[in-house]
Formats: sequence, C-alpha cells, structure tokens
Amino acid sequence: MNQPPSSQTQHPQQKYLPGTAALDSISIYEETRQLLLCLGASPRYAGFGYTACAVSLSLKEWPRCPSLTKEIYPRVACYYHVSPCCVDRNIRTLINVLWREDADLLRRAAACPLPEKPSCGAFLAILTERLALSAFSQ
Repeated sequence: MNQPPSSQTQHPQQKYLPGTAALDSISIYEETRQLLLCLGASPRYAGFGYTACAVSLSLKEWPRCPSLTKEIYPRVACYYHVSPCCVDRNIRTLINVLWREDADLLRRAAACPLPEKPSCGAFLAILTERLALSAFSQ
C-alpha cells in the first residue's frame, strides 16, 4: 500500500483541519481512500492514490478552494514523482471507470444532478465537500 509521507513533508496523512475536534481524530487520507472504495474504485489504478492525495490536500485548505492546476496537481505530482499531466490523466481514468461501472452511485454521492460524467475538478470537489460536510456534522 502506498502510504503518504510523514507530516514533516506536509502530506495529506495529516489530520483534518486544526482546531476542529470532530476532524482532528480522523486521517483524511484514510477517509478519502474509504470513500473511494465505497464508490467502487480500485487501489490498483494510479488515479486512486492521486485522488486520495488531491482530496486530502483540498480538505486541508477547506473551505478555500485551491487551484487544481497551480496548487494541487503539482504537489501530488511531486510526491509521486510524476508530472501534473500524469496526475490529471490518471484521475480522469478513475472517473471514467467509476462512471462506466456505476454512474448512479456517483450521482448519489454527488447529492446534486450529474447529467454527465464529472470533470476532474467537479469530481474532486464532490469528494472534498462530502468528506468535509460529514466530518463537520459529527
């Protein structure tokens, strides 16, 4: 299993938002992985780890919405030693697989109308909001 680096390198295995008791006890990286597994994603896809990492980084900045291409993708790419284009492509592949396998499950997870397959940004926003809202409602 590909584990994120330690907190010294500012990676998403860090806890949720500091100062939020409901979030401090939960590893966002693991929560993101669990959500992806519930959606039917397989860890054998490179996009699985990239997505978990990207959502974790987004949650760390929540409710601010960091730029995918300028902030999130480069940080994920740096950790995995790939290019930002590779990160984007593999997340798109994961979205394609999830959409092809069970689009209705993805629609239910979005909790809003999804007339077509979501873009990378929309997919990551759906996962980020779902995890953030569920953590705050605890």
